[in-house]
Amino acid sequence: MKCSICGKEMTEYGNNPAPFSGEKCCDKCNRKVVLPYRTFLSELENEKVALLITQSEFKIVKPKDKYFTLEELQSNVEGHIQLAQEVFPGYFTVCDEEGLLKELPLNELFYKGFGKRLYGNVLIVPISIFEKPEDIE
Repeated sequence: MKCSICGKEMTEYGNNPAPFSGEKCCDKCNRKVVLPYRTFLSELENEKVALLITQSEFKIVKPKDKYFTLEELQSNVEGHIQLAQEVFPGYFTVCDEEGLLKELPLNELFYKGFGKRLYGNVLIVPISIFEKPEDIE
């Protein structure tokens, strides 16, 4: 049987990939994608964490201080930021604005999870912890 997330042949029993579609996922995808995503979903109402989606995993990230700074956002997406179509109400979807120009690969995990084509790392950030101009000294 193949993992419904990474597509690789599974040697283990398999895990429930929900909220992703498919029958089973491998232990690695369960650990690096499914469990962090479920944790993020459980924190949606708290609006205290963001979700970084790379080519191989989902990571829970928090701002250094009260808000994510421009530098933190750029560091996470590894480039100049662009706000993309939101996938959760009250959350910004942030990506590298030059992803296509840099020929970054399609973020397959983001595409599988949200059905939208973005390139390179993607960050889903609650608006409430997004640095606001009035908060900049």
